[in-house]
Amino acid sequence: MRRAQETGFGAAVRRRSSRPQYGTIDAGGAPSGAFWRILGPMNTHKTLGLLLTFTLACGGGGSSSPPPDPGELGQVAGLSDVWSAKPVSFPKDLVVAPWGDVVLLSSDGVMVLAREDGRVLHTVKGCWPEKRSARFIDEHTLQYACSTEPRGEQVTFPSGALAAIDKPAVPPNDPEAAGVDAFSLDDTARYRELLVTASGDGIQVWGGNGAELKQVASSNMSLVTADAHGICGASTFGNVACWADGEVPKSTYVPDAPKVSAGTATAGNPAAVTQGGGTQEHLGTLSSARGSTLVLTTSGGATPVVASTGTLAKQVNTKLGSMTLNAWVNIAEVKVTSVSGDKVTCSVTRELTDVTVNGGKLDLFTPGVNTKLLWK
Repeated sequence: MRRAQETGFGAAVRRRSSRPQYGTIDAGGAPSGAFWRILGPMNTHKTLGLLLTFTLACGGGGSSSPPPDPGELGQVAGLSDVWSAKPVSFPKDLVVAPWGDVVLLSSDGVMVLAREDGRVLHTVKGCWPEKRSARFIDEHTLQYACSTEPRGEQVTFPSGALAAIDKPAVPPNDPEAAGVDAFSLDDTARYRELLVTASGDGIQVWGGNGAELKQVASSNMSLVTADAHGICGASTFGNVACWADGEVPKSTYVPDAPKVSAGTATAGNPAAVTQGGGTQEHLGTLSSARGSTLVLTTSGGATPVVASTGTLAKQVNTKLGSMTLNAWVNIAEVKVTSVSGDKVTCSVTRELTDVTVNGGKLDLFTPGVNTKLLWK
C-alpha cells in the first residue's frame, strides 16, 4: 500500500512489483534488476519517468505512506469476481443504471447488461458515443454525446425510445484523482465514498489518505463505474467485468414491447411499429438513388409512415491499421413519399454534407451503403 511520492514524469509511472515490466524500487531505495532491464527497450517518456522516479526515491529519502484506515480496508476486503464478457469491440462508456444493471455504450449501440451475469438484456442502436459522456439524469433516462455528430442522444428505459438532444459536455474526472499514483489515468468512479481509478495499471481502489487499498484488475482498463454493490470496468478492446462484495441482486429488467405508431400496420406495411415515443429510427440499405428520389430497403428498427420527415445518415467505414472503424454521417433531410413492404421511398429536401474531391463533388448517395433514418 503506497502513496504517490513524486511529481512530473514520476507521478505518471507505477512503482509496482505486480507490473515488473515497468521496474521497481526496493524499500532501501536501490533499483531492482527489473528496473535496469527495461531501460533499453523503453520509449523516451517512460525512461525519463523512471529515471526521475529513481532520482527522487534515492535523493529525497521519501517517507513511507501512512497505513490505510482499517475502516476503509473493510470496505474493499470482500470484493471478488462476479463475471466477465466481451460483448463489443470498442466500448465508450460504462455506467450502473439506477435500477442496478450495467449499461454499456459502444459503436454497436447502448446495451443493458444483467448485473449478476453480464447477459445482454436490451440493445438500442444510436450514434457513435463520445467516451465518458453518458449520465443518467433520472431513474429511466440516459443522455450521452455523439462523437461524430454535433448533437447528443437520449434513451428512455425500458422502452428504448431514442431522441436527439443538444450535445452534453463530457464531465472531468474526479478532481481527487490528481494525486493518485496511476499510470495513464482514463476514468474514475466512487465505491462507498472511496476513489476508484481505471488506467494502464488496471482498476484500483484508493483510501482517503491516498494509500492504495486494493487492485481489482491488473490489466489495462479504460472505463470504470461503481455503486454500493461493487465495481465494473471495461478495457479499450471490449473486455467487461464486474466485482462485488457479497451477492449481487438479480436483474428484473424487462424491455417494453414495441408500440404501434400513428401509421397502423397493414398487409402492405406490416412493420409500422416504433421503439417508443420521441425520435424513431429506421435501419436499412440504400437500394437506388435517382435524382432526389431514394429507395431504402428495411433491415431493422421502426418503419416510418408516409409524410414523415427526418434526417438520413449513411455508414462510413474507415481502416485504421488492422481495425475497421464505423461511423454515421448525416447526408440529407428527407420526406417519406411511400412505404411498400420492406421498401421505403424518400425525397431529398436538403443535402447536409457537401464533399469535394479534386474539384468534383463526391456522390454520397451510393447504392448499397447502410442507412439510418431518424424522424419524429
